[in-house]
Amino acid sequence: MTPARTLGDAPPGAVPAVVPGRALRTVHVLLVVAAVAYSGLPLEVLTGFPLDPVTSYLSEHAARGQAWRGLFVTADALAGLAVATAGAILLGARAATLPATPDGPRRWAVVLAVALVVAGAATVVDVLSPMACAPSADAWCASAEAARTLGAQHTVHELSSSLVSLALVAACAAALALVRGARGGSLSRVVRHALAPLVVLATSAVVGTIAVASTLGADAPPVGLWQRAQTLAACATFVVLVPLLRAARVARRAGRP
Repeated sequence: MTPARTLGDAPPGAVPAVVPGRALRTVHVLLVVAAVAYSGLPLEVLTGFPLDPVTSYLSEHAARGQAWRGLFVTADALAGLAVATAGAILLGARAATLPATPDGPRRWAVVLAVALVVAGAATVVDVLSPMACAPSADAWCASAEAARTLGAQHTVHELSSSLVSLALVAACAAALALVRGARGGSLSRVVRHALAPLVVLATSAVVGTIAVASTLGADAPPVGLWQRAQTLAACATFVVLVPLLRAARVARRAGRP
């Protein structure tokens, strides 16, 4: 098998890859691992749904005092480290091959890599700054959270969780831009690449709206199922990112914009 080339060792006149192939293989493994660890729902099934999936956030499983906290913390830490490492590898590959004036696919590959690093790092911060308690299962905790009296660590967790969501939205926006750049294949392939990030964007908008409404004291629908749909869609996005980057590379070599 011929080793993947980077810009530096490509022959004159060749179209360089968006990301080198060997880096993509490593990133793919890391993102699949992250998708399995981050999904949450399988662990909930395994542990018998210790919190109501309709009303609770997934991160409440890692709150202090929860019976299965260690399991969920370990899974989140593994996912965060895997995503951050995958993003760093992509960013390093792009730094080695980025021309002075990057084209569209290259710019979006950089945005994707940075978003993955931020999402992974913020997930690790989530693990290191767990919720003080589980508001959906504890009336006192819910009241204290509404009164903002649960302490700085709880606030850090809320901020880092918001940063994870924003970074995932940025990653999905970059993925959709790469879908556009790699268009020209079959409709089923385009749909397969675009569906998961589109679902992430849609569910993120719903979850964000519910969170803002709740913070302002307005009646809001339960957030649990929406947030789980958002998380599962993010995991599906992790799985399709490398096939999408490969499609973008093929599109470049074929001379498509």
